[in-house]
Amino acid sequence: MAFDALFNSNKLISRTPAWTRSKPQNSALWFDTELEIDGVTEANFTLHGECRIDLPDMNVGLELVYRSANGFRRHSLARLDWRALRGGHSNQRRKGWPRPVPRTSDTHYHSFQLNWVDGTKMLPGDLPVADEIDGELQSFESMRSLAGILFRISNIDIVPRPPWEYVLL
Repeated sequence: MAFDALFNSNKLISRTPAWTRSKPQNSALWFDTELEIDGVTEANFTLHGECRIDLPDMNVGLELVYRSANGFRRHSLARLDWRALRGGHSNQRRKGWPRPVPRTSDTHYHSFQLNWVDGTKMLPGDLPVADEIDGELQSFESMRSLAGILFRISNIDIVPRPPWEYVLL
């Protein structure tokens, strides 16, 4: 299936994802979960989530990813970043690139439409163009719901809240 067809299809998450640490001493949490289109689990097509266990309610990314059959090539189709630790995203000026805003806030969307030429070829870089999100997303649940709309995943609500560690100072 072509990248634009994968992105534009209505999707379901095949199984409930579980946030996992990459290494016990590492603060990074992530998951990959398969996606279904028309009742068929699409090979190598996943919803990827990442955040940090020690940064509650911030620095969360949800992304649609397609991996080549051998697993060596990773194609990001779209990503929603919520309260990114690095702050906003700068859109570079390059001839022929869409440039919705010069710099976004810490919550922004790297859409398929802005980052793929004719739905078949990605612009150089890892989703290099982002656009602003209208309104502030106040919670993980509101971010997750918006990702469901943007990515066309009807059962996005089965993605659990990350098991953040809240520390009192």
